[in-house]
Amino acid sequence: MKVMGMALWGVLLAVVVGVGGEGQSQAGRGRTILLRLNELPRRVARDNLVLQMQRLDLQYQSRESKKVAASWMPQLVYQGNFVRNLERPEFVFNINGTEQRFRIGSRYNYLHSLQLVWPIFSGGERWHRWQGQRWQYRSLEASLAGREAGAIRDALRLYFSILLSEESVRARQAARRTALENLRQVRALFAEGAATVLDTLRASAQAAATLPPLLDARTQQHRLRQQLKQLLDLDPADSLVLADSLVAMDYLQRLGSPPLEQLQAWALSHRPELKALQASRQVSRQQRKAVVAQFLPRISFTYTLDQQAQVNQFIPDREDYVRAQRAGVSLQWTLFQGGIRAHTLQQARIREKQLGLQQRQLRRQILLEVESAYQDWQQARAQLASLRARYQQAREAYRLARLYFQEGQATQLEVLAAQSELTASRLALAEGIFQLNVSQIQLLYATGRLKDIWP
Repeated sequence: MKVMGMALWGVLLAVVVGVGGEGQSQAGRGRTILLRLNELPRRVARDNLVLQMQRLDLQYQSRESKKVAASWMPQLVYQGNFVRNLERPEFVFNINGTEQRFRIGSRYNYLHSLQLVWPIFSGGERWHRWQGQRWQYRSLEASLAGREAGAIRDALRLYFSILLSEESVRARQAARRTALENLRQVRALFAEGAATVLDTLRASAQAAATLPPLLDARTQQHRLRQQLKQLLDLDPADSLVLADSLVAMDYLQRLGSPPLEQLQAWALSHRPELKALQASRQVSRQQRKAVVAQFLPRISFTYTLDQQAQVNQFIPDREDYVRAQRAGVSLQWTLFQGGIRAHTLQQARIREKQLGLQQRQLRRQILLEVESAYQDWQQARAQLASLRARYQQAREAYRLARLYFQEGQATQLEVLAAQSELTASRLALAEGIFQLNVSQIQLLYATGRLKDIWP
């Protein structure tokens, strides 16, 4: 029975060790993550570390607004004092030739004080500071929206770049397979005496030349995947699987294919950067008003309740305490401060004008960004049709070159040239599709409506 129990414990230990080893092995290999294009914007907004830190800044600013709002509430302060009189004042009197000595005070003094201070009027400074903190919150909120749109744009660009790199790898692999197959056929023809040594060398050189571009494409693909993992806060050991392929998208059709003027109008009303700068200008305006309020007097209400006991024993009795209450209104008016407030007011006005100029500059910059992105989109859309026609022609030319070469009606140089053109046209078509998609993403980002095309 004891042997069976030891055997059972041994089996359990082996299972636990096996499960632990399997878990460590899976942790070392990383996870396999499936990414879809439609889910990418939502995932970026949720997992990006920069956006998470920006949200914490927003929460911090919310607390700042509440702190300023709390300045309207009264302050209640308790203060307790204990005094041990080590040496009390002694008075000596000579009455009828008799010396009399008297000590003033008690050995112990106890004081419990409760004070209520309520600022009634501060010239409107608290109101303007509170408004400034609220506008600062709106500025950070708009800045967060801008950061989020920028992160989504970068993620989408990386996503399409990875799709382009995958297409490039496939094109390079197809070119290498074709070159190796061509080399095999040329060697067979050379063995039959239908091809020359020069044809064999050319085919061999062509096959060798297809390997370095393939390796570069794979390296670029790995680098892009690592960048996307970093943007999504994924472990570098994780494996990404993209569920989409590189196809031409038409995002602007979902918005009705608006003209340039409509896109520019959208940009001026939707760009988060412009909203953030407008809110920052309001912050500066409220700060200027708060400085003006410092020239006005401040009025406060004060109420104090004291409980005091002066006794000779260490622990006083309840009857030893004497209560006192005081209430009053205080007025404080700083009449002269050496011109500090005046200079601060001028600085606030200068800052407000500076933000106004930055707002004008940003508006013009946004209009130029929209126009440039619109022209890039028009150019990419016009080039895509010609790139597709070029690819179809290259495929047909390569098919005919292979057929004529097998029949002895074409040279090896013509086959190699047709093969190079086919690979180049396929890569150019993939690049054209990539440019079309990315130009639309950039145009939507420039108009501030990038998030509107995703559910």
